[in-house]
Formats: sequence, C-alpha cells, structure tokens
Amino acid sequence: MGYIYYILDTEKGFVKIGYSNNPGKRYRTILNVNNNQLILLYYHKATIEDEQELHTKLIQYHVHHEWYVYNDDIKNWIQSKKELHGNEIIYMPRKDVSRDWEKIKTLQKV
Repeated sequence: MGYIYYILDTEKGFVKIGYSNNPGKRYRTILNVNNNQLILLYYHKATIEDEQELHTKLIQYHVHHEWYVYNDDIKNWIQSKKELHGNEIIYMPRKDVSRDWEKIKTLQKV
C-alpha cells in the first residue's frame, strides 16, 4: 500500500492526483520538471486501485495525464479524506519561490 497525493499548480488552477510509495520524493521530482508554483496539499494511504477509481470518478475534470481542474468537488473529496485519515494540511511550497501567497492560501483552502 502506498499513498494518493494531491499537488496543486497554483498558476494553472490544476491539481495532480497521483500514486506513490513516497509522495514527498515524488513531489520533489515533479518540482524539478515544472516551473510553476506547486504545493503538496495532502496525501493519504491508499492502493493503486483506489487511485484508478478516483481518476474514473473525476474524469469530467480531467485535463491531461494525472492533472485535473481544481474545483469544489475535488476540494470536498480532499476534505473527506482529511476527515477520514487526519486533518493535518501538508504544505510544501517550492523553496525558491515567494509569489502571491494570498492566492496560494485561497486555492489551498478546502
């Protein structure tokens, strides 16, 4: 069993929903190939099948690969997982970027 993670691209308003055994490491890898402001919003224990089912459930918001439009349905999904698995917000912004933090906080609120 690994983790489903949610990484927010604050510039595009998209969220990456993926699966990894080490979501912190996966987040750092994605930072290396994406120049936008990214935030690891949250992750929780799950199986690869759980991730595949979630992708199917959210297909109407699909943008590209594992990226989805970050909207109220997805925010509510993440909130339900926080209530089930723990409410701690995982917040890992890119260290070298200090852009519009008010925008980031607004997008991150679930």
